[in-house]
Amino acid sequence: MKDLKLIRKDINANTIEHFGFDVDGFEFLVKNFNDFDIYIAFKETDDTDEMIKIPAESSQICMINKGTSLDNSSRDIYVYAEDSGEVEVQCIKY
Repeated sequence: MKDLKLIRKDINANTIEHFGFDVDGFEFLVKNFNDFDIYIAFKETDDTDEMIKIPAESSQICMINKGTSLDNSSRDIYVYAEDSGEVEVQCIKY
């Protein structure tokens, strides 16, 4: 049985928050518990046009790339929002 790979934390407004995992992941479930949109990426960037937008009070499965090659994996998720609130990221395929 695999361990649950889950990080839940408060993010700060106008700051890129890092969610780092101890495994190489292929798919991540990102939950936005807030009443505002959040943006996520697999690299550190502040350009929201290059990030996945997750609407308020919703969740989305985010894949770095299809497949199971380590070239298509990541240990890092970066989250940006214009307000402060709680976000949960779960690595669901690793």
